[in-house]
Amino acid sequence: MAPKRKSDSSHPGNTKKKQKACSANWQTPKQSQWTKDKEIHIGDAGIWVTCVRNREAKCATEVMDLLEEYASKLYDNSALSARIDEDVNADDEASPEIEDIISSEISTMKETKSTGLFKVIRPDIVCVLFIKTRKPVDPVVLVHSICKDVAAGLVSRSCRYVKRLTPATWTEKAHEKNFNNLIQRIIEPVFHGANVISKKYAIRFTSRNHHIFTRDEVIQKTAALVGDRHKVDLEHPDLVILVEVYKTICTMAVVDGEYLALKRYNLAELGNATDQGENSVPTRVAKDTTNSALMQGENPQAN
Repeated sequence: MAPKRKSDSSHPGNTKKKQKACSANWQTPKQSQWTKDKEIHIGDAGIWVTCVRNREAKCATEVMDLLEEYASKLYDNSALSARIDEDVNADDEASPEIEDIISSEISTMKETKSTGLFKVIRPDIVCVLFIKTRKPVDPVVLVHSICKDVAAGLVSRSCRYVKRLTPATWTEKAHEKNFNNLIQRIIEPVFHGANVISKKYAIRFTSRNHHIFTRDEVIQKTAALVGDRHKVDLEHPDLVILVEVYKTICTMAVVDGEYLALKRYNLAELGNATDQGENSVPTRVAKDTTNSALMQGENPQAN
């Protein structure tokens, strides 16, 4: 009778492979919400987040907790419940397996107090995350509210690894035709809508891993659509147009001129200013020494 074949488990190498495979497949709920999707699509709204190098995962946890907290403050429960119900109704015809997954995710949301309004995307860019937002969230309003509270010393939650938050109202591909559509979509309602008065504005352009659009080209096209009725003011603008180009993605948002006094929405700098006893509630007329990036582009490493 032939001797019995030894079990594979007797080989240390096989055990290590199995352990490695199991550990690679297991994820916590917070990890799973930002590792499955790495795509940013046309029409997405969200928030660009710059973070400490090699601390993207910890930054994602910090910023998600902060956004969830403020979403609960700014949007009533009925709006949040309607958003979740919308998601469930959209999947009414799903297969039983998918329905089980949806039920599991809803349970996880309740356990972690998640609103389901945010999703972390990790693009292949060092120190950068993108938080995709869903209605009723307005990224501009949300980020401005957070930064004002941080400046006033009203945020107790620690954000050690989060640096800058930049809202994105709309996303397009970084091509000429798409960019023209983007600036028309964002600029027209703000600067040429009904009963719009003359405003002072500035443009802030940031580019990473992109070599098609030049700083001058973006600024000229954006300013041309804004028109001569509105004047450029780099020190005391009423509005600031944020143009972000990351690889093949371009986003835009128009924020309040208080953006400058709020350290360009840099949470780390706002926190330091508060700790050092500087003005806790910045005023729009305060001059910002970091204003050199406006209408001139920005060194991305400075983020």
